[in-house]
Amino acid sequence: MKMNLSFSSNNSNKVTPRNHTARGHLPTGIRRRSASTMSGCSSRPFSKENSDVTLAPIPKIKSNSGDHENLNLTPRERVNENNKLKAFESIEKRLHDIQSEFCQKLESLKLNSSDKLKGSYKFISVVRNDKCELLVNEEDMKGAPKALPADSIGEFKERVRGTLGKCVQSLFDYYKDYQTLDEEDHGEIYEKLQNTALNELNVYLDDLCDPNHEPANYTTDVQIVKMQRELQECNKSLKMADKKLLDAQKDYDDKVRDLELEFKAKCEEDITRRDLQILELQKKEKELERQNENLKNEKQLLQDELENNTTNVSNMSKKLSQLEMHLKDEKDILEEKTESLTKELNAARDKLDEVMKEKQNLELNVGQLLQEQQNDIEKLKNTIEELSNEKGALQDQLAALEKACDENSTYPNMKRKLQESEDRVVELQDTLEANEKLKDINQNQSKEAQMEVAKLRQSEAEKRREIEKLKIELSKAQYNGVQLEEQVKRDQQLLDVRSKLINSLQTNEKDQRIHTEGLYAQVAEKNNIINELNNELRIKSEEFRNLFTTISAKQMELSNQEHMIKLLEESNDRSQMLRVKQEEKIGRMEEEIAHLKQTMAAYQTNVLSSNNTNNTCKSQLFAPVTPRDNYNENYVYYASQRKRKRQVDISVKKYEI
Repeated sequence: MKMNLSFSSNNSNKVTPRNHTARGHLPTGIRRRSASTMSGCSSRPFSKENSDVTLAPIPKIKSNSGDHENLNLTPRERVNENNKLKAFESIEKRLHDIQSEFCQKLESLKLNSSDKLKGSYKFISVVRNDKCELLVNEEDMKGAPKALPADSIGEFKERVRGTLGKCVQSLFDYYKDYQTLDEEDHGEIYEKLQNTALNELNVYLDDLCDPNHEPANYTTDVQIVKMQRELQECNKSLKMADKKLLDAQKDYDDKVRDLELEFKAKCEEDITRRDLQILELQKKEKELERQNENLKNEKQLLQDELENNTTNVSNMSKKLSQLEMHLKDEKDILEEKTESLTKELNAARDKLDEVMKEKQNLELNVGQLLQEQQNDIEKLKNTIEELSNEKGALQDQLAALEKACDENSTYPNMKRKLQESEDRVVELQDTLEANEKLKDINQNQSKEAQMEVAKLRQSEAEKRREIEKLKIELSKAQYNGVQLEEQVKRDQQLLDVRSKLINSLQTNEKDQRIHTEGLYAQVAEKNNIINELNNELRIKSEEFRNLFTTISAKQMELSNQEHMIKLLEESNDRSQMLRVKQEEKIGRMEEEIAHLKQTMAAYQTNVLSSNNTNNTCKSQLFAPVTPRDNYNENYVYYASQRKRKRQVDISVKKYEI
């Protein structure tokens, strides 16, 4: 089990701006100057005290990741970036704790089960500024080895670097005098150009930022034009200095490349010879190691297969016995189920027959009842018609009798007849009511019979569904029994094949043991040869290590010089931006002054014209407006000058890009 995870976070290339120093109260609209551009300079560079002072070298600025990029971000984006950094730091701490906990558990497990934990574990490390840090607590690293093993690749690389470092150091010592002369010449030129450019910039910025400085009408314009020309000359001198710096850096790089090529050509000749010998020995060693590993792996595989086969045989025998028992149980269960199902089927069939008989009887009874009801209904209709006819006749008789009574009220026979007819009408009404009641009773009986028939039909459908389900379960049980029998046959065939394999593997294991004993004897002889070569490689690796240390020192010097150049470029950009903003502010102030002069002159002419009659005003605050002092022309002149300055700034920026 190997975990080879590593990542690097190198933040040496990002630069953060230094803190700005406050220099007096500046007017609104003008930014303060950076301390990185004015390091080692006084506020008055042309004073007698500071006339001989030279610029101090700009120190290397410690940079944090993302600070230089955050200058162009909004506040919300900066907050998001800070949250991302905090999340990254918390994840790193968590990884730190996890790896330390893993170390502790690994040490505790080594005491109990050392045979099972055979392997190499590689932990995650972080590379910051060419320094590797392992993400584990210092307490957990006490038991770790201080040096890497002799046969590791990392130690071989360190030895090679040491030997290369020694060789390169000897070459650099040889060319040291020539190199120091060139570096001093370039340094003097660079410091002179830097002093002149920064002094001129300081003078210009101090004059512009001075709150006591009040611009005059014509003299300020002349000074501004002069300062613009001086700034252009300073920019040109800075460009020339940058070109010279680039040329000097190119010459230095070419010399370093030539030296490296010469050194590499010499070293490669020596290294190739030794590499060939090392490669041959390493190939032989690797072949032997591969053979040993293959034999060990084959042995382990055979042992594992034997163990697996024995376990499989025992498991299969157990499974067979279990399957046989299971088959017997299932057969018994199936027989019981079939018996119970047959009984239930017979009972259901008997119930169905009874239900069908009851259904037929009910249908016959219902038919008879319906016929009887229809006959009763017809009889009742006939009786109702007869009664209605009798009623009409009786009503006619009553009408006739009433007429007769009116005529002859003395006849007793007529009264008797009337009484009899009234009794007959009452009897007929009673018979009608009785017939209607019988009709309602017959209707209720027919509805109850229909409900019973519907219930019987539903029970019949349910019984049929139960019978179908029982048939499906029977078929499934029979299918499972067939499959179990087939599986038992297959398991028996597999057992026969595996027993044959076990016998063949045992014979192969005996042959391979004899072969491995001979290989171990050969490996012991090769290990002695490899140890001698490793001692020689250690000596060479120390030499290469010294060479690499000298090369890394020179590369650090180059990176410092590049960093200084970047800082100067940034200071130049900031000064140009500040100059443009100050020119815009001066232009706005000039426009306001010209406008105020025009208004005051107009106001003065109006006042004088009104007061000429009395001749009271003899002196004027401002000179009268004349064609010679045309302010519109001055405004046009200032506007044209500002446009020309902006065009010059744009062309300078394009040239720098």
